[in-house]
Amino acid sequence: MDINIASLIVSALALLGSGFAVFIQSKQTNKALAQDQNFARANTVIHFTNAFFDLSRQSGQALEENFKDSTWREQYWGLLSAEFYFFHHNVIPPEMFALWMSDLADAYRRYDRLWESHEAYLNQYGSLYSEMKDFFVAIHDASLEKDIYEAVKQKTINWLKGNVVNEVA
Repeated sequence: MDINIASLIVSALALLGSGFAVFIQSKQTNKALAQDQNFARANTVIHFTNAFFDLSRQSGQALEENFKDSTWREQYWGLLSAEFYFFHHNVIPPEMFALWMSDLADAYRRYDRLWESHEAYLNQYGSLYSEMKDFFVAIHDASLEKDIYEAVKQKTINWLKGNVVNEVA
């Protein structure tokens, strides 16, 4: 065999080996990025869950009593707005957010003044973030349906499909 042909074969094999190594490295990088994203999503859920429980423990009262306190009420709606932002940007998993929204819809149903309070907050800030207002109006509408939990789940997941922002600004 000619030495040039042998060099060409060795070079081709080395090139194929390098290409395969790049392919494997790319797959491992993508897997690591996906794991990092899942870890970030889990940490975000834990953060907001803790913030909610901290706010709830702060007063030690029932939900409807807390809303009589304007400071507590503003903190609650502010927390919910921040949660929505991360849901809208696909950081909080839609299934988890649907669980939280089911609780909110149930509270809308049980406490008449809760929606009034939230609607006033949304009207105040809605022009700055119209998607947030549209979403919570849909959740309020779901609170009026017979199967509240299924309605909220469907509205939450379907809303996100048409409105997700894939980057956190």
